[in-house]
Amino acid sequence: MNGRPRANIWNWLVAGLLLLSAALVWHDLGAHEVLGRDENATILKLDQPDLRSLLQVVPIKVTGQPGYMQPLYFVLEYYVWPLVHRSAFMLRFLSSAFGLLTVAVVYRLGRALWGRQAGLIGAFLTALLPLHVQYAQIARPYSLLALLSLASAYFLVRAWATHRPVYWAGFALTGAFSFYAHYNALFVLASEALFTAVLWSVALVATWRKRRHSLRSGRLVGPLLGWLALGVLCAPGLVQLAGLPWAGLRGSGEAGAEVTVQLTGQFFTGFMDNVGLASPWLRGLILGLMAVGLAAALYRRRRQVLSLFQWQAALLTVLWLALPFTILAMIRSPRPFVERYLIFVPPMALLLAGRGAAAMGRALAVWGPLRRNRPAWLGAAATVVFCAGLALLLARPLRVYYAENRTVDRLGETAVVVERNARAGDAVIVSPRFFIRPLVVNGADVLYLTQHLSLAELDDLAARYDRIWLLYTSNLPAQLQEPLDQWYLAHQDEFAQVPIKAITALAYRNLALTDPEDRLKDRIALLEELAASDHKAEAWLRHGILADAYQALSALYAGQGRSDLATEYQQRADETRAAVPAP
Repeated sequence: MNGRPRANIWNWLVAGLLLLSAALVWHDLGAHEVLGRDENATILKLDQPDLRSLLQVVPIKVTGQPGYMQPLYFVLEYYVWPLVHRSAFMLRFLSSAFGLLTVAVVYRLGRALWGRQAGLIGAFLTALLPLHVQYAQIARPYSLLALLSLASAYFLVRAWATHRPVYWAGFALTGAFSFYAHYNALFVLASEALFTAVLWSVALVATWRKRRHSLRSGRLVGPLLGWLALGVLCAPGLVQLAGLPWAGLRGSGEAGAEVTVQLTGQFFTGFMDNVGLASPWLRGLILGLMAVGLAAALYRRRRQVLSLFQWQAALLTVLWLALPFTILAMIRSPRPFVERYLIFVPPMALLLAGRGAAAMGRALAVWGPLRRNRPAWLGAAATVVFCAGLALLLARPLRVYYAENRTVDRLGETAVVVERNARAGDAVIVSPRFFIRPLVVNGADVLYLTQHLSLAELDDLAARYDRIWLLYTSNLPAQLQEPLDQWYLAHQDEFAQVPIKAITALAYRNLALTDPEDRLKDRIALLEELAASDHKAEAWLRHGILADAYQALSALYAGQGRSDLATEYQQRADETRAAVPAP
């Protein structure tokens, strides 16, 4: 009689948790600008004429070098791309959906490992984790990697608990999909392989001791078939991975550098800080709860034998948390370590912390002064209060994350400059790859391209305007280059180009001015506005372009015998270059 009401309460709690996660993930989802190299790289790969072309460009970096991306996320996003229509919200919606599903899977995994209470607490903490929210709000495959990795762990746990073929099939599929979402799923598969090897060996010894000479399909054949299916599904990707060059870039940009991870206290402190556990108090609490959770999982009363499932759950958790870092310390990586590469690790750590919080709640109720006549709700109330405290500590780094997203507005700064300077008779041409708010200009024609124009069509369009502004992607290899950039390069001497961020750029030409001095002064006036940026990543490039314009004007004056002006502008060029040195 009491089972169904209790089940309904848990269902309502899970539904409320998912609503909270949706609110956190969708908050400001379309507000912060689409600008970084990663999201622009996603846009470049989605902006392809067909699926075959997409698969060809997925492994290519924006530098033209071989990359390490897998295709699954981009294939799924490709079918959403026609619905995007320059909407940052729609561009990121698929990643946000994967992030929301990740919270649900964390609950299911926690329930399978430690019980409902631990699963709910772990999923609650995951939903509040800034790392989880951040990568659920970015059009990249990391939220999909987390979802599929944790789903594979769930199916693996259920397969060993029930020995049902359907769970082994689910494990093989989710494991293979995680591998095709990102190569870093190999860290997960390594942990799961070692976990399976230990349990399979234990089952084999138990079978031998009972003198059962025939292999029992549930315990021994099921794991073999599950891993065989996973290996077959992953084989094409493993062959491709074996052919990739594992050489990175030296600081000078030359090939050959390799990076290793040093597992020091400073490294783990930085890892937890970047994940979102920003304060020492929060880090200490989470680590303490993890220790309590592990101790509670392995605790047995006097003369009580540790249950088989207890040590299985503890073993999977320890391997999941420890093995990826151990492997990173042993291998040389082509790229420096970034926390998102192990995005599947924090949810498992928080599940263990949830196990600790649940254990502490029960302990406070059992060992407290009211242990003889304690209310039934006391343990649950203690757990809720404890989790509320953790939520308050996690809320601060979340607020910082949201605030930082709102302040980063390099596209907005550039748009303001264009709006201030564009006038009637100008054309502002916006690439289909360019996500920007609607421009408010004084009589200029703003052309938001919905598809790429041919070079001939761009020539015909440009012939109608003396002053043209281009917002587009630039400095890309031929496989990723858009026609607007090709057209710009064919008329490069007519334009002044300024980088906005990563591969996005603004180019400006004014053919209404025919005098070289007037044309250079016109460019300099614009470049001075654009150089007044607070963003260090682009400031030195913009100052360098401005300095080149000063120097060109100085050379013009020197050729005309106007030495005083030549000296003045050469001095401006030197001062501009010195003001913002290269990072």
